[in-house]
Amino acid sequence: MASKLPQSIPHWLLHRLHAASEAPPRYEASLYGPLDSILATYFPPQQRFMVKPQGKVRPGYEYDVGDVRKSFDSYNEPVQPRGEGEEANVKIPDFIVVKGSATLTDDIPLLVVEVKRDDLDDVVARAQVTEYMGAFSEKFGNVKFKAALVQGPKVLYLQ
Repeated sequence: MASKLPQSIPHWLLHRLHAASEAPPRYEASLYGPLDSILATYFPPQQRFMVKPQGKVRPGYEYDVGDVRKSFDSYNEPVQPRGEGEEANVKIPDFIVVKGSATLTDDIPLLVVEVKRDDLDDVVARAQVTEYMGAFSEKFGNVKFKAALVQGPKVLYLQ
């Protein structure tokens, strides 16, 4: 994914993560800031990477031939227009890392990251990540991407 080795992670950030593993925060969202900083270190915007916090994975949508109003997501896939009813099956992982572009519709998904507290059942956590991967596979059958489950001090990579 990232072509160059990242700069080293600052010591204060490593200490913060260590402290979080020793005394887990009450909410998993408390880990979003440090994790976002780490992802930005490994996937720098200078190399056209973008970290999307809680990016939506909206299901595909088929328009009728005569439809005038069409909506596309940032992956250039047709999706249900806003205000056209409720969207079912929208997935919202904690982070999506993409290879970004200057347009609003040409991002390429690379990595889905889900954060869970260490005390959550592994089976439940893995099932949620697998569900996100399934949503991406349905949407982008030909795009290779990975997923990471960050659960307390453990990181599980899935392909």
